[in-house]
Amino acid sequence: MRKAWAFRFDWWFRTRTPQELGRRVEVLSKLIEKEVLEWEADARELERQRRRAAKRAEAAAKRASSEPALSAPGSAKKQKLR
Repeated sequence: MRKAWAFRFDWWFRTRTPQELGRRVEVLSKLIEKEVLEWEADARELERQRRRAAKRAEAAAKRASSEPALSAPGSAKKQKLR
């Protein structure tokens, strides 16, 4: 990096020892790995929530289809009056 043309004016890189640069790379890679693991955990949690919601909707649909259909409100009164 010290000889790379892209970093010729970047004095932070030019003034660091190889050990300092190595430690910085390790710290940054650990931070990135931690962030990726958090993203994956969030994605798994969202998938669990989506599955639970789908199961609840499916159960509600089954209950609605298995219950007998009720007549329109007020129709029982009309039938009694006839």
